[in-house]
Amino acid sequence: MRVMAVASFTAAMALLGLSFATAQEPISLRSDCPILPQSKCPGSDLRAANFAGSIMAMMVLTGANLERANLQGANLWKAELARANLSQANLAQAFLTGANLRGADLSRADLRRAFLFGAFAEGADFSGAQLEGARWLTGALCGPGSIGECRPVAADAAVEAPMQYGPAGGVYPDLPAAAKADQTIPGIGGARRRWLRFLGSLLAGAAGAALGWIMLEFVGRPIRRFYDLRGEVINTMAGHANLRARHGELSASGIAELQVKDELRDLAARLRSFAHNEAFARRVLLLLRYDPGKAGEALFALANIPDACGGRKAGQKKTIAAALRISKHAL
Repeated sequence: MRVMAVASFTAAMALLGLSFATAQEPISLRSDCPILPQSKCPGSDLRAANFAGSIMAMMVLTGANLERANLQGANLWKAELARANLSQANLAQAFLTGANLRGADLSRADLRRAFLFGAFAEGADFSGAQLEGARWLTGALCGPGSIGECRPVAADAAVEAPMQYGPAGGVYPDLPAAAKADQTIPGIGGARRRWLRFLGSLLAGAAGAALGWIMLEFVGRPIRRFYDLRGEVINTMAGHANLRARHGELSASGIAELQVKDELRDLAARLRSFAHNEAFARRVLLLLRYDPGKAGEALFALANIPDACGGRKAGQKKTIAAALRISKHAL
């Protein structure tokens, strides 16, 4: 008996024009479907849901059940609605340019003043749908009495250019503000705007990369080298102070004295070269109260002062400490 009942039911449904070919893609009950642009909710059960004014651009709702759903003023640009059930749905003033409505059931749907120009509706069922005031697939304006089919207003001819979606300005004037936000109709102008935005982003990225490279090469790395030089100055002068404390006057050893003077002159030359060559980094260091040029000159003077002139040496050391912001106890 059960087998006969199933067979009878199947035959009855076939007579009503329905098919079980889609049984491989069962509709799933999904109350957690995020109503956001580009969300993917194929096969969702959204019967009688309220999405009025929602931005649903490029959403994937293939095979979804939207029977009696409120989609008034919704932005469905390029939405995937193939084989969707939109029967008795409220699509008044909805924006459907670029939407895939192939095989969708739009019977008895309210499409008054909806924008359908540019949508793909091969095999869609519009029987009993209210189309008065809608912009039809061909670009014609549907007049009074447009039920189940578009009856163009006599003075409103169909648009010849199929890629010229929508009215001037790119946004259907009767859409609610929420559906207009940041949505443009694709076409020549839209492609140009997208290209300009891409070009602007590319140029901004290149400019940012170039600026980062300049800051790294002309400021960051030179400042790092300056701090390395500063550390060498501290190390050299502290080491020489210890040498003097153990052996007395450096003039007692000609070799040690020459070594000291050579090291001081080398550090002075490198600081002077830094001050004259790294202009950007030098300006930053001056803001931080470092003066590599002044420190280099003081090191040259210190290297040329005889060992007996302790007072003059102390003055140059003080100058070096101030220019490099070193504690006087470190020297």
